[in-house]
This record gives sequence, structure tokens and C-alpha cells, in this order.
Amino acid sequence: MNRLPYLIILCSPFLGFSYERDEYAKTERLFADLDQIEKKGKQAKRLLPSHYNNWGTLGYFAVPSANMESEGMCALSATFQDRMRIYTATLQWLSRLEVRGHYLTLPDCFSASAGCNTQQKGDTRRLASFKWALLGEEDDLSALPNISLGAEGIVGDRGYSTWYGVASGEIAPAHLEWSLGWGWGRIAGPFAALRWSPWSPNTLFDSTLSLLYEYRNRDNMPRCPHFSGRQRHLWNAGISLQSWDIVSLDLYGDQDHNFRAHAAIQYNLGTAEGVFPKFLDPPLCSSTLNREPLGAKRRGALFAQECAEALEKQGLDLMRVSRYRNTVSLHVSNPTYRQERVLRKRMIETVAPLCPEGIEGVKLVLESSGIPLQQYTLPTKLFREETIPSVLQETCIPMEEITFFPSSETLSLYVKNKPLLLYTIQPIFSSYFASSSGDLKYAIGIRTTLDGDFRSFYYACAVSYTIQSSPSEIDSLDLANPSQLVHVRSDQILYRRSHSLHLDQGFLQKNWNLGKGCFMRCSAGYFEVAYAGVAAEALFYPVDGNFSLGIEAALLRKRSYHGLGLTKQIRKFQDCTLVYVPYYGLQYFGNIHYKIPEQQMRVGCKVGQFLAKDIGARFEVDKTFPSGWNLSFWTTFTNGKDRANGRRYFDKGIAFSLPMDLFLNKSSRKKLGYSFPERIRDVGAIAATGMPLYPTIYEERLGCLLAN
Repeated sequence: MNRLPYLIILCSPFLGFSYERDEYAKTERLFADLDQIEKKGKQAKRLLPSHYNNWGTLGYFAVPSANMESEGMCALSATFQDRMRIYTATLQWLSRLEVRGHYLTLPDCFSASAGCNTQQKGDTRRLASFKWALLGEEDDLSALPNISLGAEGIVGDRGYSTWYGVASGEIAPAHLEWSLGWGWGRIAGPFAALRWSPWSPNTLFDSTLSLLYEYRNRDNMPRCPHFSGRQRHLWNAGISLQSWDIVSLDLYGDQDHNFRAHAAIQYNLGTAEGVFPKFLDPPLCSSTLNREPLGAKRRGALFAQECAEALEKQGLDLMRVSRYRNTVSLHVSNPTYRQERVLRKRMIETVAPLCPEGIEGVKLVLESSGIPLQQYTLPTKLFREETIPSVLQETCIPMEEITFFPSSETLSLYVKNKPLLLYTIQPIFSSYFASSSGDLKYAIGIRTTLDGDFRSFYYACAVSYTIQSSPSEIDSLDLANPSQLVHVRSDQILYRRSHSLHLDQGFLQKNWNLGKGCFMRCSAGYFEVAYAGVAAEALFYPVDGNFSLGIEAALLRKRSYHGLGLTKQIRKFQDCTLVYVPYYGLQYFGNIHYKIPEQQMRVGCKVGQFLAKDIGARFEVDKTFPSGWNLSFWTTFTNGKDRANGRRYFDKGIAFSLPMDLFLNKSSRKKLGYSFPERIRDVGAIAATGMPLYPTIYEERLGCLLAN
């Protein structure tokens, strides 16, 4: 493998290519480099480059290995075999956990459950898989092989399900990798594989050429004329070309002289630093020193104006300044930076040189969406020194709960009007797995959003236009698997017909910080394209706590499929007949969230009543990687007796958000988000009710968890 990056990392503390302006910043960089060296040293147990198999996991052709990639690694792969196509998205979510999603397109005359006695049109399948490392590179036990347990098809068609255990190791001098394992299900019995990579990656195009051979005792594929069903003593042999540790191309054949092709592309999105350097960000430099006390010459308004101008140069907004006795409070809004540590450093080093003598304390209060969230108290030593070293800022100036001054004794020094109107325009893409065919349905359009603050109220207004929609080609009813509940969500495709115009949002919201970690909000209006109503939420989320508790409730009305009207009736499939029944939506939940700082993760649970009046719980888990990329999974268990394809159905899916500044040459808080449910059904459905409190606060505090 190319050792140049490791040499650069090792030598970087001694090189002169440093943009830091003080020794403390260089010390921070040194510790970060040492941490990277430690991680690379733990991964030295596996020297050969990674290789993805047909099912998107690290392995060979059809069988897996026990190896794991670095945390945050993503891969997209495609396999063409036996007139079947397998498309897989893979993520190394944790250092020991790899998760995958598969989309299969099957040839005509295929049925995994009932056989192929009659001519049928080709079908699709959606599957989910995982692999867990019991013993891996990070355990630093070079004398022992890697050991993993995994499962394929744990969600989806059971005809493809496989459970297995596998051990893998390397013989470094021979450039050889081996794996031995045992499977149950589709891959049944023992399997083994070898990979030999005699050619160095320093060859043409920084490529590695490998020869692979694998053997498995039996492969229980779903029966079809295009597949031989249960086969014994299968082997595959072929060649793999990997270039730049990004692209992989495979060609291999089996004992029946059938040839297959596989391609994969990988990239570590979790640790990505961005396509462009942030050279358009304002330089991080302290303000001109001005310790002159407040008095006749330097009045409070002049001090506030100096702070406002200095913060504006850093891309921050000073909303108001107030004085209580010998303490000054500055309320700052952050429209630019997504990392809390970066924000903290810029605020402190900008305001500290301007702190007047004779002032006992200066409080920096961070606001978001009109809610004062947390504060930072600058110690008095800042009034005697230029600054506090960056490595000590988090310890010396921690996040605190806001202390409110008595209004009768507080003097207002500066007030800035909040932005009345912010305008954004963005594309929208919605996908649907609503029909029994399993085909991906979509809607593409554009959305314009106006939001801002008006007399301490937050408002949002969003209008969308659907340009093209494939759901117009299908019925809004899944006749093969009709929903047994009222259609609170399964009629979603009727709102996204081609060339339709909708008011997606139009609501007002009032937020409060009640002190001591208690927050509250009330909202009313059009919350989403399908629902309007009123909602309230209360949240307890202390600054220094990992737990948060909350309650919320909303009274909702269903919106008409066109226009701004509301309806009192809703569809329901009853006795094989579509009827309309009276409906008023009422959802209420008790919420609990727990953050795990060591893993930059959050787990949450909502317990209560959902839109279709089914009662149960929704469980969520998400992880934010150092790059800012967030990925979450959810599943819901309720007493709603919905069935799909002969089995009890529970709502589940994934969602992600990607920071846009990865593709920009300046810092930005804009994000690209997407939610992907397994199916659009009515069980476990939740309506939007405005801007929720917990995500807003969690996002502002999340930066302190990241190791950037």
C-alpha cells in the first residue's frame, strides 16, 4: 500500500506548512495527528486493500470475510449475474458494525415463494443486512484472526436470508488473505476463500490486481428456471482490479463456465473534509484591543456597536446587548458555522479583546430560531490577557444554562431587529414504495421557502410544485396489500401528482426558554402538505446532561388533495370497499432522548398515540460523523394490525442529512436531507407539527461532540 500519507502524518508536526498563528493551535494539530497515527497503527493488522463482494460486504465474490472498513466508509456496488441485478449501498456505521441495503431486480418468470409454474413479469426485492465484528483490527491482537458474525436479508424476502460466522486473516509476506466460515440459509454449510495480491499498488493508475478463489458447500437460491435452486460444491474464481482505493472491477466464473461482473465504488464520507478549502471564511483574528472602561467617553452603546461590527466580520449576528450591574450579556445568532467548537472560538476571540475594564463578567448567549439556548461566561482573566489558549477554552469556558437578569434592573444597550424574511429555493425529491410491485416510485419538484421572525414569533411558508411524478402511473391503493387502517399516510401520492402546486407549510410558532433547561413551544397553521392544526411541546434538556425528557401533543385536520381546504373525512378500506369515515387527528407522545458523546450518537423513543389512532412506540438511533454527515434509523411498534405480503408490518426506514459546506469554499449551515421509509403505510405515522425543540437544540450543541 502507499505509505506516503502515513509518512506525511508522522512528519507533519515538524513541517513548516502550518497556517496556525500560535503555539497552542500547533499543539492542537499535533494531538490530532498523533490520534490519526494511533488509528492507522491499529489498522496495520490488515495490509491488503478492501474488497466488496456481490452483496456489498467486505469479502470475495459470493462469500463474506470478517474484515471491517474504517468508520464512515460508504460504498455503492452493482452485480450482474444470472439475469439478476443486485444494487447495494454499504455503510461502516460503527467501527464494529457494517450495515447494508439491497435492491434486487429479478428476471421474468420468477417467484421466490410460489415457484415459476406460470409466466410472470420480473419483480424486485428490497433487503437489509449487517455484519458485526467480534474481533477486529482495533483490538490490536495481531496473533488472532478477525472474527465476525453477519446476516443478509434480515429485512425483506426470506428466500435470500443468510446467517454466518467467519474468520479472516492475512499472510503478509505472501500478500495472501484467507477466510473460513459457516453459513445457514442461502449459503449453507462451510465456505472458504483466498485472495492473492502479488502486484503492488504502485503499478499503473495506483492499482492493485488480485486473484480470488472461493468455495461454498451449498447455495440455496430461490427456485426459478434461471437459477438451479439448491446447488452443491460451488466454486468461483476470477480477477479483481482496484484503483486509487476507490474503484473496484471484478470478473469471475464458476464451474459451469458462467461469467459474471461486479463493480464497486467507495469513499469515506464520514471523515471527508470537503471538496474545497474554506478560503472564503473570514480570517480568525482577534479584535483590536480596547480595554477602556465604560463611562462618559466609551458609552455602552459604543461598546455594543464595536462588538456587533467585529462579530459581523466573523459571519455572526449580535441580536442584543444588555447590562445588569457590572455584568454584560451579548445575545449572538449563528447563521454560518455548524461546528460548536469553531463557533465558540470565534465568539471568544472576537469579543474578549473588547471587554471593558471594571466589568465583572461578560456572558455570550447563543440564540437559535429566537430561543436563547446556552451561554458562555468569559472569566475575568480575559480582561487582563489577550486570549485563552484554544486547548483550554472548552475547560475554562464551558457551556452553561442561561441566567436571566431581572428585567426591572436590566439596561438595554443594543437591539437589532431579527430578519423579517429569509428566502430559499431548493429541489425536492420524494420516493415511494407504496405499490405491491415493489418498484421505486418518485416525485420531482421544486420548493420555495420564506421564513423569519415577526414580533417574537417564528413563521414559515413553503410552496412546492411537482414537475414529474411516477406515482401518477399507479393507483393510490395497494390492492394486493390494502391498508387495514384509516389512510393517514398511504394516500400521500395523491398530493404529489405531476404539475400540482401545493402550500407545503404556513404556520406560526412561539418558543420559550423557561430556564434551568426547560423549553416550550406552541404552533398553529399548515404544518405539511397533508395536515394542519395546533400543537404544543415541552422539553427538559439541561446543558450538562445526556438525557432529555419531553411531551408533545397536536390536534390535526386532514387537508384536501388540492387547494387550502380541510376535510372531516378520510379514506378507509373496509370489506374490500373504499369508504370515507369521520376523522380528527390526535397525536400525543412522551419523548426520551439519550446522547452518547463517545460515539457521537443519539438514541430516542416516542411513546403515545399515532395518526391512525394506533398506540405504541417509535425507536430512533442516529450518528453524526466528524464530517457532519448524519444517518439515522427508525422502527415503530404499535397495536395497529397492518399486514403486507402475509406478514405483520411495522413502520421502519432510514434518513440522512449531508452538510452543504462539504461542497462549498466557505462555511455554511445548510443541509441536504432525505427520509427513506421501507413502505408508505398508515401504521406508526406521525405528522409534522412545526419546528420541534429537541433537534433544534441538539444541533446547536452537537458540535462539542465532534472531534474536528
